[in-house]
Amino acid sequence: MRQRPTPHPIGRVRGAAPRTGARLLPALLSVPLLASCATDELFQAPEITEGGPQVPYKTVFRGVEDETLLDLLEGSSRAVELQDRPPATPILLERRGERDVEQLRTVLRSEGYYEATVAVEVDTASDPAQLVFQIDPGPPYRIESVEVTPTEGAEAAQLPDAAALGLTPGRRARAPEIEAAGDRLLLHLQQTGFPHPVIAERRVVVDRRTRAVRVSFRVDPGREARFGPTTITGLERVEESYIRQLIPWRQGERFDIDRFTELRNTLLSSNLFATVRIEGAKTVEADGTLPVTLELSERKRRTITAGVGYETDVGFSVETGWEHRNLFGRGESLQLNAIASPITLSAEAGFRKPAFLRLDQALLAELRVAHDEPDAFTSDNAETQVLIERWLRPDMVAAAGLGLRYARIEENGTNTDEFGLVFLPVRFRWDTSNDLLDPSRGGRLSANLAPFQDVLGSGVRFLRSEAAYTHYLQVFDDPRLVLAGRGAVGSIVGADRDDVPADERFYVGGGGSLRGYSFQKAGELDEDGDPVGGRSFLELSGEVRVQTTETVGFVVFVDAGRAYSSTLLDFDEKLLFGAGAGFRYFTPIGPLRFDVAVPVNPRDSDDGFQLYVSLGQAF
Repeated sequence: MRQRPTPHPIGRVRGAAPRTGARLLPALLSVPLLASCATDELFQAPEITEGGPQVPYKTVFRGVEDETLLDLLEGSSRAVELQDRPPATPILLERRGERDVEQLRTVLRSEGYYEATVAVEVDTASDPAQLVFQIDPGPPYRIESVEVTPTEGAEAAQLPDAAALGLTPGRRARAPEIEAAGDRLLLHLQQTGFPHPVIAERRVVVDRRTRAVRVSFRVDPGREARFGPTTITGLERVEESYIRQLIPWRQGERFDIDRFTELRNTLLSSNLFATVRIEGAKTVEADGTLPVTLELSERKRRTITAGVGYETDVGFSVETGWEHRNLFGRGESLQLNAIASPITLSAEAGFRKPAFLRLDQALLAELRVAHDEPDAFTSDNAETQVLIERWLRPDMVAAAGLGLRYARIEENGTNTDEFGLVFLPVRFRWDTSNDLLDPSRGGRLSANLAPFQDVLGSGVRFLRSEAAYTHYLQVFDDPRLVLAGRGAVGSIVGADRDDVPADERFYVGGGGSLRGYSFQKAGELDEDGDPVGGRSFLELSGEVRVQTTETVGFVVFVDAGRAYSSTLLDFDEKLLFGAGAGFRYFTPIGPLRFDVAVPVNPRDSDDGFQLYVSLGQAF
């Protein structure tokens, strides 16, 4: 916490108005005594010093090598905060620094440096002047012992040891860690059956002779409790029986505060509710149960979406969608989407029934009807899948089921084939990223596997598999600098390339793949310059993302990859590279992406550049 300068007593004139130049000026005119009070408070505001003499300065901290400690000191310094409002004289600058001395000592003590000294001086020979804090932290004090005891007459409870509290002996005695240890102590008790624990006494004894710190907590766990009846309020269209099905505890089980967090996350992730509030009663009932109240506020059930994109090699695309999130009152969702572009006209529908047979499972049904016409082929197709999806952990999900696909495909403008494919899709997704459209931390792993069998005459069978991993690393906060990397690989085994339906082969190139190369054309081309697809592929991408303001950011990137005719990656074929830069405009719903890319090692048939416009990052 930053310590603010103590207001001058006369500064309370006019109803204790804020101490700004605009408010102090009338007080200066009406109370002449203030004119002799040469306080920094009266001269720090721009309205008073503007146009008059000023002493621009830079704040310097010497004697501190620990970057984390240095950041804390700078963040608590009023002199650092006021650097853009310099005082009128060196004397006022020195007084500004003197006001920081005690606050800096407080920060050092909170970090375990109880013998720290702080001195301040002004160096006017420098340009600009320097306000120098000379700091000697001294030796760190370390934790010698940690004791946790119950209050007299308290109910028996299993109390955590020092390691569980994060205060093992020998650690530097940092006040934030001691404070956090108290929070961990209370949380431990709430996780083990005691909903209302209280720390009756927290003692920190500093022994300056041995430079040791002894920490002790006396805690009253309160009454042990079991979950009592749950009252649900605020429901309008969602059935109460469905919500009760999601409650992760049973009445009579030992109380555990983590079950509240689990239920809150489940309800919010359902997209059915705008707010979720879970609260236990203030007191435990005579029978040892704790009644629970669940207050809910439902979201609107329907959403309409629309989007527009542009890519040089494809043209404009338009997408629209409609979603109903509570179709039959138990969280069933129905999504309808339509996409129109020069290469695709498609209509899609998806139905999801949560808590299917078990709480961590859902039933999915998907349907897509499309006319696809990229350079590689023309395909009129319809596909449906029915899958069972199971959450393995909060950030990991797997699904498996049955799929049917009909496709009438024309290649090279002459050959037309029909396929009726039966397949068994298996999906896996692990997502630890922190944002859907603009992630800055974590990663995403996805894998898809499906064996296919044609039942319309060709008899072709093959196994198609692919996997991709993306990782995000935030290096700086201001300006925000994020490093993002992506790799993807795939393979088709069991059939020759020309026997695999053209719309099931792998293609590389385009805005979501290898930028700088035309859509699907980073691979083998036929005599007309059209892609023929492959049985394996590789994609690699790296980006440096810089957000300079709340709404503006820039990106530089390098992509590499290609599709291979062989089942395994064939590095005898030249890997293709693309590079470019982009602009990001950040909106409440995600960043707008403008990317320009060029092929680094172009072939004769490749264009000189490609432009991509869409919502969300490239990956």
